[in-house]
Amino acid sequence: MQILKGTLPFVLPFVVLSVLITTLLMLQGSDLAGLFMYDRQAISSGDYWRLISAHFVHLSWEHTFLNILGVLFCSLICRNLFRMELFFEVLYLSLGISLLLWVFNPELADYVGFSGVLYGLFLLGIWPQRQDKFMLIMLAVIVLWAIWQWLIGGSEEEEVFIGGNIVGIAHIYGLLLASVWLVLKNKMLLKS
Repeated sequence: MQILKGTLPFVLPFVVLSVLITTLLMLQGSDLAGLFMYDRQAISSGDYWRLISAHFVHLSWEHTFLNILGVLFCSLICRNLFRMELFFEVLYLSLGISLLLWVFNPELADYVGFSGVLYGLFLLGIWPQRQDKFMLIMLAVIVLWAIWQWLIGGSEEEEVFIGGNIVGIAHIYGLLLASVWLVLKNKMLLKS
């Protein structure tokens, strides 16, 4: 397995753009981040952009850093993911996760972070490579970690580090939506 072979030209623009957007939003401070976070009351009042933008703002610099590391790791092991479809997949995952939070988690007043989207991207990137034992192990670890964080919750140290609660169900929604995407994509390929 040659993880890095041919990766840089395809991954670099996405990673640079993601890091730039996230960093700019963090530099603007909490006032600007507050305009983009998932806020149930604000969405109810018509701030629908928050359904997507919430995934690009974070609780803290540490939270931002962890998500950037996740994107970098994803770009190393899932180089097949970084193509023109990626924009639509990120949009689909962002909107889908927010809508699922809206419908099935009415107790959740606010949410920020890219990790739910990132879990979905890992599944979308690893699934086509599942014949490789290393990739299959990676997929199992990612899915089991998401289930652990959903059922057990994040550790107190981790939540202190990022500056807030881990919303594990967002990770599950990311995996669920990615699964749906893969099924639909497979059906479309079979029809053509």
